[in-house]
Amino acid sequence: MSVLEQLGQITLLWPRMLWLLAPLPLLIVTYIWLGARRRRAHAGLAGLSNLSASGTASASLCRHGPPLLFLVGLCALIGAVSRPQAVLMLPSMHKNVILAIDTSGSMRATDVKPNRLSAAQSAARTFVENQPHHSRIGIVSI
Repeated sequence: MSVLEQLGQITLLWPRMLWLLAPLPLLIVTYIWLGARRRRAHAGLAGLSNLSASGTASASLCRHGPPLLFLVGLCALIGAVSRPQAVLMLPSMHKNVILAIDTSGSMRATDVKPNRLSAAQSAARTFVENQPHHSRIGIVSI
């Protein structure tokens, strides 16, 4: 199964938290509006319009980078708070075995030497020792 197919199987435990993404466009519009307002305020000042570094790409990155990183981080935080979950099927090398051993009074009969219970315990011990190391074995006495 490809990664894209697995992404389609992601469910959200708290999908209502995605409503917290709704105000983000308002934050973006406010940021753009404040930037335009600042540019209009600086347009009247003759000395600030001639600065050579104001139009370079590095100055633009320094000015817009932190708010952009804040926005990306906020989106990631809201996505994480919605608690995405996916079921991944992993191959298992384990074999599960449950041994049920009767411990009632009838197992104390001596038709098998020394008695049935000791013979069952010996057979169970031999069975467990012959299993691969990655097998999971449980014992239940009834």
